[in-house]
Formats: sequence, structure tokens, C-alpha cells
Amino acid sequence: MSAVPQVLTFDSWSSGVAAVREVQEVSVSSGCASHLCGSTFFSLRYGNAQTGDLRAPPPSRRPLCASETPDVLVFSPAGPVPVSASAEELQAALNNLWSIKPDSVTVTKQEDAQGSHYTVTFNSDRGLPVDVSAEDLKFALQGVPRVGQVKVEDLGTCRLPKWRVTWLTRPGAQPLMKVDDSAVIGNNVNFVVQEEVKGGLLTRGLTGDFFRVWEAEPQVEVYINGIPSNCSGRCSFRWSEEETPVVTGISPTQGSDGLRTLITITGTGFSSENASIMVGSSRCVVEEVTASSQVCRVGGASAGRYPVSVNFPSLGDARFAANRLLYFTQQLIVSSLSPTSGGVAGGTLLTVSGFGLGHIATVTVGGKDCEVVQAGDTELMCRTPAGAAGSHVVTVTVGNMSQTANATFTYDVDLTAQIWSLNPQTAFVTGDQLLIIQGSNLGGVSNDSTVFVGAKECVTAQWSKTRISCRLPVLPPGVYHVEVQVGNRGFPQARWFLLSSINTSIEYILEVYSISPLTGSLMGGTTLTVSGSGFSNDTANIQVSVGSRACEVASASENQLLCTVQSEEETHVVTNQGSHLSTFPRHPPGTKTFWTWSSAGPTYGSGYAWSPSSLRVFVGDTVRWRWEAPAFQSVGYRVFSVSSPSGSQYEGGALNSGEARTAEGFFSYRFTVPGTYYYSSGYVSASILMQGVVKVLSREDKNADVSVTVGGVVARYLPEEAPEEDEEADDEGVAAGSPRVSRSAADCVASTRCPPANQTSDSLSFSFSACSTPTVRSISPNQGSYHQLIHIQGQGFSDITCANEVSRVMGVYGRNLSSLDGV
Repeated sequence: MSAVPQVLTFDSWSSGVAAVREVQEVSVSSGCASHLCGSTFFSLRYGNAQTGDLRAPPPSRRPLCASETPDVLVFSPAGPVPVSASAEELQAALNNLWSIKPDSVTVTKQEDAQGSHYTVTFNSDRGLPVDVSAEDLKFALQGVPRVGQVKVEDLGTCRLPKWRVTWLTRPGAQPLMKVDDSAVIGNNVNFVVQEEVKGGLLTRGLTGDFFRVWEAEPQVEVYINGIPSNCSGRCSFRWSEEETPVVTGISPTQGSDGLRTLITITGTGFSSENASIMVGSSRCVVEEVTASSQVCRVGGASAGRYPVSVNFPSLGDARFAANRLLYFTQQLIVSSLSPTSGGVAGGTLLTVSGFGLGHIATVTVGGKDCEVVQAGDTELMCRTPAGAAGSHVVTVTVGNMSQTANATFTYDVDLTAQIWSLNPQTAFVTGDQLLIIQGSNLGGVSNDSTVFVGAKECVTAQWSKTRISCRLPVLPPGVYHVEVQVGNRGFPQARWFLLSSINTSIEYILEVYSISPLTGSLMGGTTLTVSGSGFSNDTANIQVSVGSRACEVASASENQLLCTVQSEEETHVVTNQGSHLSTFPRHPPGTKTFWTWSSAGPTYGSGYAWSPSSLRVFVGDTVRWRWEAPAFQSVGYRVFSVSSPSGSQYEGGALNSGEARTAEGFFSYRFTVPGTYYYSSGYVSASILMQGVVKVLSREDKNADVSVTVGGVVARYLPEEAPEEDEEADDEGVAAGSPRVSRSAADCVASTRCPPANQTSDSLSFSFSACSTPTVRSISPNQGSYHQLIHIQGQGFSDITCANEVSRVMGVYGRNLSSLDGV
């Protein structure tokens, strides 16, 4: 380039075009030496303004009326742009152009041997022009979620625009619209929204509940589905002291279901009917009735002191004389124990029978707690603690009542089994491994002989006096105690030839230590390397999730797995089954009680409007249009982009289902650029247009927790570093102790310049980041044959060749890509 600035002109578009994110490329080359490029310049023109020759904007952005003359453009001094300008300098220069406002641009710069390449991205937020047509405003409003169908009338002039909006499909009071006029340039610009007619609910015919009147006495009201009913007779109710029964005493005041105790309740004002008598929450069944008493048999309940209540069906609840509640005490009775002996290691299931026991009862054997496993009012079962050989007393306690059994429980050494070994002592969370227990006096197979790992049963495969084998259950990671129940003799002692104790615990291992990389593409496709311990070789048994996204497992070993993060892309369906409505209720001005109907044209009903007509989707989502003509109607449909909400002609754009209209068909499009996309069906008949809008939003950066599940069990996260050495694995394939294996990431993975997610001590996070999202700008050629060489240009590719993967001609899925640019 010479020292005389050369002007490059940007493509521009009409102010009526909807908001878009357009990308334009500018390449500048110069033969000057690098230290001389500061004196070589260029300018960029957009509309009627250019860098280096800035003009002040006209005072109004609206179109000129026929009687007006154009404003004079005023030049303001500014220098041209040097060839060596940075992206920030060019971005600032372009954002100062009045012709670009209210839009803004973002500029990035790349340099190579051919010159400097600037990428200019327009961040458009145009809204609507001040001279928007009634049809454009109508379809723009219908593109707002939950607005429904509206009618718009243009009541204004060129200098004073004015519109009336009437809601058609969402009657009722609507919130007042708000207009953002910050992007309008002019003198004393002012937008005002006024409500002409407030929407409401039309009630045709008044029902009986509208005519309820004031009553001197309380009224009984009945509601059906929340609607009050009308009383057609006498609906009054009053409370009377003369009709209230009074309880004066009870006898006896203590007893038990086991003793078949009868309670006599005396009082005044009783009716000759069976009362409902409750002792606490236990029913007392009436057996005898007189004018002044009720006799009932007490029911079962836990021992304790309970209030007595009496209710007569025809009178209601009784009150107590002097307002003093009367109480009855349920007694505690222990009648028998079974069995009366067991092993010294504890574990015998002891059955205690009696009355007044209940779920709050506790039991001790020789002063030690006997763990209650099942309880009722007349029987409870508990597992005995370990104890010294000999006889011990059994005591039952309920609340502040205690009762000692007449019989004692005897610990017998001859009934105690011995365990010498337990193998393995580590396991997979999926279970099904064989647990081997060796010892003596283990008895044989019986219904009462069971092995428990934690609280779960280990299903018996073989049981003899010296050896037990069982299949381990599925359990979450953790350490669990192994208990062997030998019949009802209790637990065995875990000793090596009675000299020292052995470990009877087993550790279930499923741990995640790290993931690599920690950041990836917003669009998915990143391959994660997950390092840990206790994974399965069966990929079908492993599920990995990153937030709400699945991570499809490709390969797995016990200590490492590889998975590909799936996309959050969705498919949205739009049909032609919406209703075309143009008839609506109107409340005539100056009236309050009458409604009329006015019509703006015919009503075509279902099949003549898109449903939904407004969609909000994200980049990467697909919209699928489906249409089918109403029966016996000769109409046809298309889908194509239009430049305004009410446009009916295809003038280029992303959407185009074809030139021909069809009575039945479908069309799909995957949106890859944020923006607002208006579309139309064209005329499906002589006078019917179907309009719609898709608003495409950018996907935002976010962090998501990584979760690994094996066999339905969630792995726990251990943030500490794994040791380098790998402990020796046992026969079952799990390393002894708590194996942690350090794994390096795959060689064919690019490094990233993006900041990783913040990690916490209780979760592992992965960042979906725009910084890690590769962008494809162009593919050349876009058609060809087998073995065709394709050039793909963009940014965010890796400088490691094998880290870039092209999985199909129509798309590049970046996996572990860096932020480098390339081809």
C-alpha cells in the first residue's frame, strides 16, 4: 500500500433487518518494512462513514418525510488506520463510526506471510426501526414468548408514529409494554405506552354463590373444586353448652392389654350410643353403655401415661370436669425370653415377649445394649452384645419404666464359632466377587445362618464347619464389617489360633482422582481422561456425566477410562397446527357492562399458523418444521428466511426449504450463529401468510461437576495426588489396601491456554468455555469425491496434528483443542 489511504468498503444492510451476528474478513498486505509500516495507512467505510474521515451522525435515524430536506453531514478530523494497527485500535475506530451504531463490533487479528487478517464480528442489537410497519410490529410481538397472537393497527404519521395493539389469544389484563428507546438518535425522542382498555374476565350468568347474604349464625359452607356452593335451605350451626357431654372420672387409672383391663368412664350428658374412646392413640373398645358411663377394654400400646379422650357421634367431643384431663397408665410387662443362651461374641437374636414394649423400648443384657432390630407392643427382637461366659440379667426400659425378666441369658463358649481368615479384603463396588471365610465350629447351612457385609447379605455359595463362600453384594465405596451369623448361636470370634485378632473388614473401592483436560468446548466433543481406581472393564456398566451432559465411555480399565462429552444440542419441532385467529372481543369505549365482537377478517383455524411461532434456542440446536395441509384444502407450505417480521419474499438467508410449495413435508436446520431469524411460509393460499421467529442465543461458559457411576454406584472423589507406584494386585484383580494409580494424559492431546475450573475438596469440576471452543470459518471445496483434499479455516485448532479430528465432511468436532488458530 502507498502512503495515500486506500478505502475498503464493508457490506451493509437495511435498518429493517433483524439483529444478527455477521462476520466479515479484512485482509491487508503491505510491502513496507515492519519499522516503516506506521506510515502506511488504510481506511474502512461502512454506510456513509469511514475511518479517517469521521462524520457526525444526523440528528434523527428515522426516514425523512417528503417535506423534509437531508441534514448536512459535518466532518470531524481523525487519522486513517496504520497497517500495523492492533485489533484493539481497529475495534475502537470502527465502534466510533455513527453508521455502525447502535451496533458494535469485536475485532481479532492474525498475521502471516501474506499480511494482516482482521475478523470483524458485528454484535447487533437493532430492535425495530421507528417507522416499523404494523405487520412487522405484529409479528415481532408474536415472537415474544407468551404474548400469543395480536392485532396491530397503524394510527400514526411519518413524524408521529402510533400503533394500537390488541391481544387476540391471551385475554385478560396484560402488563404494560416497555419500550427501550436508548438506540434512537434524535431531538427530544419520547416513547409513551398507554392502556386504552383493560382486559378482564367475562362472566356469562351469575351463579348462586354470588347471592350469599349476611347471616346472624355461623354457616356451613361446601366447596367443590375451590368453588363455594349455594345454600338452598338452612345451613346454620351453633355450639351449645347444654348438649356438651362432661367426663367426671375413670377407673382404674392403670393396666395393660395383657391383663385385659376394663376402663369405666363416668360423666353427665352422655347419649345412649357407643362412644369413640381413645387412650393416647390406642382405641379402647366399648363393651357396656349406660346413661352415665361407658365401659371399654384397653388396647395395646407402649408403656407410658396417656390422655383419655371421649367422642359421641351425635354430640361431639366430651369435655372434662373442671377442665382437668384424665390419664391412664399402660404398664410394662416382660413375660419370656428366647433363646436363653448364645455365643460369647454376641449376635444371638434374642426375642423378648410381653406387653407395653413398643418401638421406643431398649434392652440390656448384663448391662450392655442389645441392639433392637424389630419391635412391637407385645414382642421385640434384639441382637445380643459380646459378653463374658455365664448368666446375665435382661432388662427392658420404656421411657421412665424398667422391667427385669424373670429368666437370664447365658453366654456359652461351646456355642461360639471361630474365624481364622477372610479373603479378599478389597472389592469392586459391583460386587459378585467370591468372599472366602475359614474357621472352625461354623456349623452348616440353615435358614438362620447368614453372612452380612455391612447391612447387606452376602449370598451363600457354600457352607461347611470350616469354610464359607458367598458372593459379595453391591455396595458404595467404603469400609464394611463382615458379620457371620451361625444359626442363632451368634457371631464367631475372629482370632488366629486364639492368639491375636484378625481384620474382619472389607473395603469397597471406587475412587476418582483427576480428569484431563479441565476445560473443553461449549459444543461438546471433548475426550476426557478420568483417572482413579475400582473402575470396571465393562464399558456398558459405567456411566459418566458432566453436569447434565452424558460422557460416552469409549474404553475403560480398572484405573482409567476415556469418554467423550456429548453435546447439549436439542431438536425443537414446529408444526403448522397453530390456529389463525383474527376475530377478537372488544370493549366499546365509554361502556362498562357490554361486550361486542369485531372482526378484522376471516378466521381460518388450525393448519394456518406455525406452532409455536416463537422459539428461543441455543447455538447448535436444530429446528424441525413439519406441515400437513388440512383435509380437502388445496394449500402448500414452504419455510424460508425473510428480512423483516412480516416479509413474504426470500431474499437470501439461512432458511430455505426449496422453491416448491408442498401440502405435506418437513425441513430441518441446525443453527450455528446467534441472532434473530425471521421466517415465513410464503402465501400458503391466495391471502394467508404464516410467520415465525427463531431467536438463537449463545451458549455461555459454565462449570459442571463430573460424576462417575459404576454398576449404579457413584464414585467418591479424592483430590489428593495418587502415588506413582502401583501396589500388587490380588487374585480378584483389585490391588491390596487402597490402590491409587497415577496416569498421564494421552500423548495426542493439545495443551490449553484457558483457565481451568475451580476445584473443591468434595467435587471435580469441568469448564465448558468459549476459549476452548474451536470455530470453523470456511471449508473449501464444499463438495467433491473420495480422497478429496479439504481446507478448513478457523480458529481454536491445535498445533498438534493428531489432536485435530475431522469426523465428517459437514462438521469438525474439536477434541482437547488449544486456542491456536490455523488451517
